[in-house]
Amino acid sequence: MADSLLSKLGELTFTAEEQDAVVVTPNVVAIPAEDFACSLVDKKYWFALEQAYANRTIHDYSFQHMCIWVRIHNIPLSLMTAALARALGAFVCKIIMTDTRLEDGNMGEFMRVRVSFDTSKPLCRCVILSRPDAKASLCPLQYERLPLFCHGCSLIGHSVLACPTTPKVEGQKFQYGAWLRAPLPKRSASWTTLCCRR
Repeated sequence: MADSLLSKLGELTFTAEEQDAVVVTPNVVAIPAEDFACSLVDKKYWFALEQAYANRTIHDYSFQHMCIWVRIHNIPLSLMTAALARALGAFVCKIIMTDTRLEDGNMGEFMRVRVSFDTSKPLCRCVILSRPDAKASLCPLQYERLPLFCHGCSLIGHSVLACPTTPKVEGQKFQYGAWLRAPLPKRSASWTTLCCRR
């Protein structure tokens, strides 16, 4: 998954924000190398709530923030820590919580962060992870249950056909695409069986 996302990113032009690197500092503690000796690797429309106030009408609310899970790919296994998840998530937008899936030693192929996303801003497509001891890594992002968004301007709420700012040119390549949408998890056979039983 990370390889195909990285190849997509190789064709794009990045914004100034996306070109800033998240630097791993000494306070982000990596998992010790000896811990990996006993580890295995396996490959196996938008809902927004705001605080209500008695003296406001419905038109006084912007509803421009939504909570969404973001997957961060291409992270070295030794750096899959909650501290790094928080640092990378804060780069994307306001972080609410992390889910690194470190329970029972299962790290997986990406980290997850839940963020409060400002829908008036373009989607962030990647973060750059910079380390003093290694080459900088390009970390693609994917959004879980991402609603309708424009592949031209990347704003949520309209398609590229209805975009007021994207020129309509035949054969045009867009800077954003369906690859930003994380695939839905597959339901297991036991879950399907359990749901169908009466």
